Amino acid sequence: IEAMACGTPVICSNRASLPEIGGDAILKFDPEDPTEIRDTLLFLLENASSAEAMVRRGFTRINMFNWDRHAAIILPRH
Repeated sequence: IEAMACGTPVICSNRASLPEIGGDAILKFDPEDPTEIRDTLLFLLENASSAEAMVRRGFTRINMFNWDRHAAIILPRH
């Protein structure tokens, strides 16, 4: 989320909660497959338009994660 907020295209593991958090704003890879990690990095480096699209989607995605929204969910007003 912090990287997306800084305008950085994000690649991350396809494990745990990372794909759910990143949604369509990230590229995912199998962390146990060095070739897939390399290919994902190379794709990002060689495709500026895809990287730019990821940054735009990242800025949209981070709006789902903010303190006010989560506080309202956890502490509803009566």
